[in-house]
Amino acid sequence: MPKNRVSKRSAAKNPVTEDVVKEPVTEDVAEDQAAERSATENPVEPEGHELFLEIRSQELSHRILVPLLRRLTTRLFEELMSRGIELKEILTCATPRRIALVIRGLPDQEPDGEDIFLGPPLEEAYLDDERERPSETLLELCKTHEVELDDLRETPTERGRFMAVVKTRDGRPIHPLISEMIHRHLGELTKSSDRGFGSDRWPRPVTGFCALLDGTPLDQAFEGLQAEAWTVGHLDDEPLPITGWDSWSEILAEQGIVPSYEDRRTLLKSKIRDLAAELGGKPVEHPGLLNRVAASCAVPTVIHGDIAPELLTLPEPLWVHTLAERQQAFAVRSETGLLPFFITVIDRAGDPEGKICRGYECAVAGHLADARFFYETDRKIPLARRVRRLEQLTFHERLGTWAEKSRRLKALVEPACRELGQPEILDSALEAAGLLKADLATSAVLELPELRGTMGGLYAREEGYVEAVWQAVHDQYQPRSTSDPIPRSRVGQVLAVADRLGSLVGFFGIGDGIPTQRHDPFKLRPLALGMLRILIEADMSLDLDLLSARALKLYEDRLDHSAEDLLKQLQQFLDDRLTHLLGVKGFKRDEIEAAKAVGTRDLPDLIARLEALQTVRQREAFNGLVRAAKRISKMTAGSPEAQLVPDSLTEPAELELHEKMTQVSESLAESISASDYEQALHHLLDLAPTLDRFFADVLVMDEDEGRRSNRLALLQACRRLYWKVARLNAMEESTWVESDSSTTT
Repeated sequence: MPKNRVSKRSAAKNPVTEDVVKEPVTEDVAEDQAAERSATENPVEPEGHELFLEIRSQELSHRILVPLLRRLTTRLFEELMSRGIELKEILTCATPRRIALVIRGLPDQEPDGEDIFLGPPLEEAYLDDERERPSETLLELCKTHEVELDDLRETPTERGRFMAVVKTRDGRPIHPLISEMIHRHLGELTKSSDRGFGSDRWPRPVTGFCALLDGTPLDQAFEGLQAEAWTVGHLDDEPLPITGWDSWSEILAEQGIVPSYEDRRTLLKSKIRDLAAELGGKPVEHPGLLNRVAASCAVPTVIHGDIAPELLTLPEPLWVHTLAERQQAFAVRSETGLLPFFITVIDRAGDPEGKICRGYECAVAGHLADARFFYETDRKIPLARRVRRLEQLTFHERLGTWAEKSRRLKALVEPACRELGQPEILDSALEAAGLLKADLATSAVLELPELRGTMGGLYAREEGYVEAVWQAVHDQYQPRSTSDPIPRSRVGQVLAVADRLGSLVGFFGIGDGIPTQRHDPFKLRPLALGMLRILIEADMSLDLDLLSARALKLYEDRLDHSAEDLLKQLQQFLDDRLTHLLGVKGFKRDEIEAAKAVGTRDLPDLIARLEALQTVRQREAFNGLVRAAKRISKMTAGSPEAQLVPDSLTEPAELELHEKMTQVSESLAESISASDYEQALHHLLDLAPTLDRFFADVLVMDEDEGRRSNRLALLQACRRLYWKVARLNAMEESTWVESDSSTTT
């Protein structure tokens, strides 16, 4: 390899135009590229005025930068829309040292409008029905806005009708309006920024402020800096005059700056892939690393460095995580294994003398040497001996140590294996449960907490534990995200479910961990989703309510809530997460409600019912089944359960329905016993024509009480048949359209 560490493509002055993705160009892609070039060469100028803002500061992290920009943009957009101002375009950009936005298509002035000030609800506005005695609240509203009672107006809202003051507002010219809005929203934004330099300052010292309306600086100041009509380049304070977004973009491009985060991410992904190919391999993906490096630079340039071959003896996860978490660098892998190189991103046009690269090489070597020391030290002490150290590690101050959590976990394993009907895995599951958290006391995990589970599994395999045990330890935190696989073995799946359920019961029991709409301090939502995914995808028939009650007893007197309240809260929480997960899997809400209403706690069984509903509803006859279920439910609603007397049935239609129900009931029971719910629904479809004849020929609500009661009993028996698969009355009818070849939903 050449000694120059900078990728040839990364050294270009303008990385946006120089970067080329080496992929075959299809006809569709060629058309898209031609359209893009046409749009670039012949831009359509939006009508109206242009507002351009840029705030430059000392370096901000992406976690702060993006929320600030999003909040400012949202507030400006919402106020403009509330004033009836329609916009043509809003664009935003962010780099570590600047945020910028442009709003195009602003009119000369805002339209005339009305400001509505709500008072009391109409029913509380007057003390009498004749509306002659206004309430104190209504009089106070008039006094506040200096109007008479006759000037008030009844105003309908989503919450009902209110008395209100309506004031006509003349549209203001856009220049003073925008100036006032910028001043107010920037002030509110800094007050809400509770990080960095305090509640009334930008999170980092501001170094520049540009605010232009049609190229002219607004009469504005921010953080002690007057609005200017110039920007600066990368790591440079030389003023560069600009007139708006377009000239600003051109100047930054000349400086090699890529202001768009998404553009930088796409560009870096391509550059890293190409440089890895030059090195003879592919970059090893690491969760979130590409996002972090894209957020940490404005001039995206990739370099590579060498690693001492003797460090390649480290396990790959430890190697990859050390590079990613300590140096934001990518490992490189070929078909035969890891290569002695790393790839990282620098925030400048290049490294012609290799000084930056040599600095990275020294740092990487140091971190990998530390990782090797941790690894070799950990291997000297078996995992089984490290378990004792868990007594000194706190899981949660109110829920005890990690050792106590491990003991609770082992107590849940046996009933879970017994309920699954798999006693043969019990010994391996108990052995794995004892080792599950042992790697929390290892040096490698203390240094890199993201490797918990992974390192424990590696150490267990090296110590000779059977595959089911070490895989269970390795996979215990899977799935960490929606794209992660579930644990590989049944032992690992049982332990992962029991571990998650024990944590959920504990945090719900102490109360302060229950997720709210805005806060989930212990990440219980992803914890619950992962557990539900395992149960569904591993086809595990476990009763979570029963297992939760067992877990609750293991906490003894540590929990605040009563058992009944806790289990009710947890059940509702899991039910909401399940609904969300099933929606993500493609099931419709009415299908989910209909299947869940049966009350099954067996998730694989629930999935089988949903899949049957999803399949059978593709048939047009299914709508008739739904209509019949709704009609039966409506006619039997509120009626007490009646005793069916078959000998009292006299009408041919009701006799036919009773006979058909008997036949269907037997076939239905066989299908449900085999969990063949699709076939069960087909049996119910066979019942639909007989039901139609019954409703057409028989008067259910007969004047004779005996006939009426017997016919209601017949329908109630029919309803029980329908509800054995799903509450079909909760389903919506499908909309059918005719196509050239067939009828489809």
